[in-house]
Amino acid sequence: MNATKRKFNALLQGLSPPPPPSAAEAMNGADSRRVVSGAAAAAPVTHEALLQKRRRLGLPESTAPKALDRSGLASSLRRSGAGPRQPPAEPALVKYCPGDRDQLLRRLATFQELTDWTPKPDRVNEVQWAKRGWICQAKETVRCLLCHKELVVKLNRKDVDGQQVPVLVPSEIEDALVDKYCDLIVSSHQQDCLWRKRGCEDSLLRLSFSSARATLAALRTRYDELCSRAPFLPYQFNLRLPDDLDLDQAGRA
Repeated sequence: MNATKRKFNALLQGLSPPPPPSAAEAMNGADSRRVVSGAAAAAPVTHEALLQKRRRLGLPESTAPKALDRSGLASSLRRSGAGPRQPPAEPALVKYCPGDRDQLLRRLATFQELTDWTPKPDRVNEVQWAKRGWICQAKETVRCLLCHKELVVKLNRKDVDGQQVPVLVPSEIEDALVDKYCDLIVSSHQQDCLWRKRGCEDSLLRLSFSSARATLAALRTRYDELCSRAPFLPYQFNLRLPDDLDLDQAGRA
């Protein structure tokens, strides 16, 4: 009977709510929470503290986290955004302007590479092509700036092992080729091309000697440029000169 009462009392105590904690236990719990929160607040450490800790442990600094340098990042972004300045591009050639001397000279300048354009007879030389709106597009090839027609100009030359060599042809055949190309300077344009109707006047090529000093300086500059290209100049026996011009006499003058 006594054993049954003890079991019944133990069962009642297990079903009843736990007694409230004492004041001492409550103070101990609050202190422990303050310690935990203080440790959590002290968790973020500075970059310098991490470096000092790695030095104490003997770890290499190359693997240490690096601080973010915002000023250096901003300067690098400015440098990358600026980039190298490109030189201003040369303006494109005007498609049709027969009265502009500068545009005529710019078209003539496309024929200056002797590896792309070899000397031609006067009736079909680079001046005649440039006066009708043609430029040198590729090796012995001209192109119209307006209608974009292209034409290969070959007279007394043929390809041998990838190189062009002069070929001796009878004078009547060469004259016939010159006549044909002289006609093609105009007729090769499309029917509605303005260069087919009108080209540049010869007066645009007349030299102006209003300033003798400037003219002599430009002539000297051109002479020095030709001297620097001496290995690429045509042989003297290939030069076509006027009958009344004596090179020796001109050199002595």
